[in-house]
Amino acid sequence: MIELINCTPHAIAIELADGSIKTYAAAPNPLRLGVDVANVNVCDGIRFTRSVYYHREGELPETKEGVYLIVSKIFCEAFPFRKDLVIVNETIRDINKKVIGARSLSFNPYFPDHEQD
Repeated sequence: MIELINCTPHAIAIELADGSIKTYAAAPNPLRLGVDVANVNVCDGIRFTRSVYYHREGELPETKEGVYLIVSKIFCEAFPFRKDLVIVNETIRDINKKVIGARSLSFNPYFPDHEQD
């Protein structure tokens, strides 16, 4: 059995294999990133920059066997070495294209070893 912890500021609704919905409440203290933007070049008047993200807010727990943290994709990008990070996948949208849930979770797409437990 695994434990999922929602570390985002939004409730996450996941459609289970039997078609029912399980909702994970929004985190009271969500994980947040900061960004440092550096100018790289200017070409034809357009600035080209490089953004470097870093952990800014919320307590990022140590990796623990069987525990997965639901985070944003950009958070995964900032922490590619964390095997315990997961993101929503196969999003479900309402008639106005607003995301209302997901059909699955995806392991950290930036983790170098895509073989997961």
